[in-house]
Amino acid sequence: HTHRYLFRTRPNDSDTGMKYMENDHLVEWNFQTPPFPPYESEIFSGKILALHGAAVMDKQRKVTLILGIKGSGKTTISSYLVNSKGMSFLTDETVIIASGTDFVYPFPRKILPREIEKGKIIKNAYPAKDFMANISYVGGLVENVVFLNPVEDCDHFEVNSLTVHKSMTKLMENFQYIGTNIFDGIESFHLLSTKSSKELTYRSGDFSELKKGIECLWPNMNN
Repeated sequence: HTHRYLFRTRPNDSDTGMKYMENDHLVEWNFQTPPFPPYESEIFSGKILALHGAAVMDKQRKVTLILGIKGSGKTTISSYLVNSKGMSFLTDETVIIASGTDFVYPFPRKILPREIEKGKIIKNAYPAKDFMANISYVGGLVENVVFLNPVEDCDHFEVNSLTVHKSMTKLMENFQYIGTNIFDGIESFHLLSTKSSKELTYRSGDFSELKKGIECLWPNMNN
């Protein structure tokens, strides 16, 4: 399979030593570790749902999803919860959920934080083990969902609880295509929408306010 989405995290200078079949020939599969499996293939059909977000897990294997648009602070918050609050890292950028359930698979791919270098914002890449203090290689069940909502005009962070309907809508907005069908995830969408769902609104780019909002939510995540 050579579709573009399979190679969205491929580095230019990496060789995992893995190969895949293309036109009856073995071809090098140069992904960041771990590699994206060929999710569009029949073996995965109807079995997974992917969301654009990050996931962390507590010691009771209760998972918190952190969803939001590009640059909204998902990596910032997931690393903060792992490195400062003792949670375990499951994944960043792409959350893989078993279809029909709220079970999140571990997928500790490379971390791609946005950083300022020479006055420019760039996206760097770090192995998860070099960026996160605790990495889990077992999954868990979703307990909390946090939707990040950066806005231009906001003096102070706000935390609002979402209805099931609103949560369902926002979950579907964060569907990520990796060769899967959004309709295969309807049961998972419904199940996730019944979890404790909060929307955290803060001034865009003000990550100090974002962290204050997460501190406000921390007791709910750590109950």
